[in-house]
Amino acid sequence: MRQLVLISLFFCSGQVWGQISPQDSLSEGQRLFQQAEGLYKSDPDSAIRLYQAALPDLAAKQDWSTYVMSNCIIYSLLFRKQAYSEAEPFALEAYKAARKQLDPGSQMYASATNNLGTYYYKRTEYEKASQVMRQALLQLESLETPNLNLISKCYNNLGLYHRSKGDYEQALS
Repeated sequence: MRQLVLISLFFCSGQVWGQISPQDSLSEGQRLFQQAEGLYKSDPDSAIRLYQAALPDLAAKQDWSTYVMSNCIIYSLLFRKQAYSEAEPFALEAYKAARKQLDPGSQMYASATNNLGTYYYKRTEYEKASQVMRQALLQLESLETPNLNLISKCYNNLGLYHRSKGDYEQALS
């Protein structure tokens, strides 16, 4: 009886010797991605470096969703810093990878598409930007569980586009 209690305590007391924790099963790219997520708001520059360091491993492991997400986040962080020329390659790479590797109905595909629209907008390619942003909006609105935050960003971007054309009525609708 005593042996049975000791064995039960051993196996029910949490992690068993030799057991693999979820952290241990992460690839290097996923581990770097998680570290970057922790620094995203408090230290964006360090987060950017970690996301960039994760990209080669994520691509090698064919973790395309995390790869596209990392590129989108790097683009967004650099865009916020107004480092537009540094940000551009990440918008293009995110969209390129999303088109090749992700389901067009996925949220990450739509996010990469929206980022591409803001890239075109910043380059003053307004018609192209509008077309791409409308495509992202249609993708997002067709999702089973729409991401309202991303949808609002698309509407905001389209509003900015119409404002830049002087079409204030359309910008407000």
